[in-house]
Amino acid sequence: MAVELPAIDIEHDDLFTVFELCQALPKPPSENTRWRWVRKGVCGVKLPAAKVNGVWCTTRHAFAAFLRAQSDAQTERVSA
Repeated sequence: MAVELPAIDIEHDDLFTVFELCQALPKPPSENTRWRWVRKGVCGVKLPAAKVNGVWCTTRHAFAAFLRAQSDAQTERVSA
């Protein structure tokens, strides 16, 4: 079951590269993992992002919502 996260608005939202936002994580994911989050998703959850000048960008809000939804989906999968 896919989870719908809010879309980002590249004209009005403050954008950050996915790489920048991942640097705040205890163990930043690899480039392949970041690509998978955006293109394929994890546990039915995709990171809302837009490619700007060849770089994947998203918002802090979308990134936090993705991490929450991904964590919830993994918790549900383990407890099922």
